Amino acid sequence: IDWYCKEGNMENALRIYDDMVKMEKNPNLVIYNSILDGFCKDQSVNAGKLLLDALKQEDYFDIVTFNTLLNGYCISGNMDNAFQLLVGMKKVGISFNRVTYNILINFLCKFGLIEQAKELVYMMLARCINPDSFTYTTLIMSGIKNCEAEEVVELHDYMVLKGVIPDSHAYQAIVHPLTAGVYSDFT
Repeated sequence: IDWYCKEGNMENALRIYDDMVKMEKNPNLVIYNSILDGFCKDQSVNAGKLLLDALKQEDYFDIVTFNTLLNGYCISGNMDNAFQLLVGMKKVGISFNRVTYNILINFLCKFGLIEQAKELVYMMLARCINPDSFTYTTLIMSGIKNCEAEEVVELHDYMVLKGVIPDSHAYQAIVHPLTAGVYSDFT
């Protein structure tokens, strides 16, 4: 099921799911999350929402379920539903995790809203959720497109001081050339 969903072949994934149900094999949450991801990648986010609603009725969901649909909404540009989903997460007691924040940061950066994305980083840190190399790379790449070099270096320094370990490839390709020019003024 997961393979078919990743390949975008929802018809075969759902056929296998139906066969499982007919054989009285109960699908687990991993299977449901794979199907939800397949719907989102297939741009059938509405079908994904229906699946989430059914899972919520059975009290059978987790943070992956919500993050998957959140990512689907962000990719499809449906921010009204994305924000409603965030509210719904809180209502059912699901706390945002690093992936939740990274989905939102990535979406904001795609639209050049780096200041808002940085605010989410501050919120993460205030909630004791450490940004990771994905957060770092997303913000730095957006910063390069939307900010002055000094701002990118400041963002890099801030995140490193907060414990983020940059992806070495991103650092070498992006930040090192910027910092070489900035820091050469001090020598």
